[in-house]
Amino acid sequence: MENAVPTSSVPILSASLVPGFSHFFIFFMPLLISCTPVSNAAEDNAQTDIVFGKGEQYELCQDYAAELIKHDVSSANFCGVAIPLDNPNYRLPEWTDLNPSENLELVKTFYYWHNMGSSRSHELYREQMNDKSKIIPALLDLYWPKAEAQVLALVASGDIQLQTSRFDIDFDGVIETVYRMTPLIILGGALEPWVREEHQVRARSGCTDFGLPDGESGYLYYVSPDELPQQDYGALLDYTRLSMRGFFYWKDRVYWDWGQGAIFEGDSTSDIGITNICSMLIKTRNIGND
Repeated sequence: MENAVPTSSVPILSASLVPGFSHFFIFFMPLLISCTPVSNAAEDNAQTDIVFGKGEQYELCQDYAAELIKHDVSSANFCGVAIPLDNPNYRLPEWTDLNPSENLELVKTFYYWHNMGSSRSHELYREQMNDKSKIIPALLDLYWPKAEAQVLALVASGDIQLQTSRFDIDFDGVIETVYRMTPLIILGGALEPWVREEHQVRARSGCTDFGLPDGESGYLYYVSPDELPQQDYGALLDYTRLSMRGFFYWKDRVYWDWGQGAIFEGDSTSDIGITNICSMLIKTRNIGND
């Protein structure tokens, strides 16, 4: 982390896991043993403890933990990014609204990749995940026709928000076009016939709003594979990583907030396109029970 400024080593965070990131738990768990929590006692006698698993020496990670405490964040599934916008070192990307009805192919692409988590048992799943530069038509035809009418109804009703911004997502010196969209409840099923027709596609926040910046909703994020090296779009288009809390700038470099206390930076030299910087565990307990 080139721009990171170590602070006094006051441990605060821990290994918080994004769903589907079990390998991070293996890396971070040993760090939890000797960490000391930073706590916040709320008025209702609930105390929030944030324990560092990685990054306690960095100013960025310390600031992030402090914002979680400041906003009384009591759930790892929070909306927004925990950054102090009154600090000039931090800022959010500027997002521009797009009309979903004029960008239906993009909406379909979001739905497809978000649906991939339901496809793990399908014979084409491994082929698709090994090459995310193009969509396999047979998988798209399996899922999209059943969902299309319901997704279009959400577009028509204004329940789907679609936005775009431009920033260097993987820190390779090239600006990319980044899209984000309202998360959806999908129809994908894990077994044949692969679609849960009894379900309805619905818009959802996917997280809890604690008043953090950009915290009104969760989002799905997408960048066209044409704009990124293979390892970088592979990292972003993994269905477990498509839904994250957001992006933010720290000292003019973009960082990925994957939610649940995990902060990454784009790394075009990495074989997966990203490097973990901060990891933390958020715990809430009743003081009266201590």
